[in-house]
Amino acid sequence: MRRVQGLRPTLFIAFVMMSLIPVSSMAPAVSGAEVVGNPELIRYEGSGGLVLPPSVDRVTRNEVAQCRGCSWKITSACVPDAENYCDAAIRGCPGLIDHVRTWFRPAGGQWRETGLICLSSNTVTTLVGIEGLIAESFYQYVPELNPRCWPESGPVVNIPLLCGSGQAGGTQEWSQRVSGFAIAINAEPQWAWNFEREYRTSDLPGGPYPDMSVTHTFHTSGTKHVVVEARWSGIFSIDGLGPFPIERDLRQVKGFEVEIGQAHARLTRPNA
Repeated sequence: MRRVQGLRPTLFIAFVMMSLIPVSSMAPAVSGAEVVGNPELIRYEGSGGLVLPPSVDRVTRNEVAQCRGCSWKITSACVPDAENYCDAAIRGCPGLIDHVRTWFRPAGGQWRETGLICLSSNTVTTLVGIEGLIAESFYQYVPELNPRCWPESGPVVNIPLLCGSGQAGGTQEWSQRVSGFAIAINAEPQWAWNFEREYRTSDLPGGPYPDMSVTHTFHTSGTKHVVVEARWSGIFSIDGLGPFPIERDLRQVKGFEVEIGQAHARLTRPNA
């Protein structure tokens, strides 16, 4: 038996990432942590949020998916009795789809069976695995980060710049399908600006005048490097289960340069 230690995140939800240890070359894939493969009875076991299919009752699916300190395991569907009888042969899955038995143990509790399932997608789906896919693809569903500052020509020292991210504020909604599950995501951004190591954060995207939500004044002339980071936070649901907070970082970063000129005083003679 081999054990793979995973990384436990510490932000919104404490589900554990699991690394795959196949029992054989035909074994289903697992995304998540602390997984042990046992070639005799236990196919996979781990901790964190396991996503069970709709064949399991909704209350159990929610409990198993969102439990932070719980353990789960997936075993062979066959549990022979004294006469070596296995009812899984009667209640099997169609074709070559794997038929397995799932188990769940709350923190400090006892193991209990949560049902026989068919691994129809040939994968074991975990909450953190879905979060990882959301983090990899979210940029396809949210507005592109396209920052700029105003005035676009002739900005000078000691005069405020007005800046914007080029994105809309408020909640963005999109949906994806992962391993046969319908995933619905809601996320909203916050912006962190870096003006040559002077920092600003804003819940508003900023923009040209009369929008004064993101401003900065440089007191020296020259080429200034400005960086803005859009930090998205939100929730997601799985087949209507949840909602679950998104623990992974969803970030867009972009930098640009602003040329700041020196303001010159000019004396004028009033009309006589």
